Amino acid sequence: TRGGIYLVRDPRDVAISYHHFLDLPIDEIIDNMGSNTHCLARPDGTNVSIPTGTWSENVQSWTNPNSPFPTMVVRYEDLLADPTKYFRLMLEHISWPVDEKRLASAVAATNFDKLQKQEQFEGFSEHDTTDKTPFFRKGQAGQWKDVLTKTQVDRIENDHGEVMTRLG
Repeated sequence: TRGGIYLVRDPRDVAISYHHFLDLPIDEIIDNMGSNTHCLARPDGTNVSIPTGTWSENVQSWTNPNSPFPTMVVRYEDLLADPTKYFRLMLEHISWPVDEKRLASAVAATNFDKLQKQEQFEGFSEHDTTDKTPFFRKGQAGQWKDVLTKTQVDRIENDHGEVMTRLG
């Protein structure tokens, strides 16, 4: 293994995204994110149930400094802000040669608007085709500020504040 790349997102935004993905109430999602018995599974049973633990436990399992291979942590928010920089850093982390033309092509191919259009016309294999809500819904950072209540924010920050602070 050349190395791992762990993409992490602000759990306040994860709650919103997960709410739309599973069509569950946000408060239930926040409960799940704070439960050490939580498993990632689609409610329709179309995939294997994967134990994840809490959001914090999952992050810590991937960012453990005693990992048998070097793991690079990339914040979703940073990747959104400067995809070329972070794609390059990820390639360098796994000692993959950086070809500027291919890098630019990869960044263009993963542009959120392009992914939304692609899903609209071709679907997306990770998403239930009977669900009319798109998988590539907004792709924004900081959405939690306009969506979550103060109580919901406080619950997430109380459950995961230590890890959130460590990751900046």
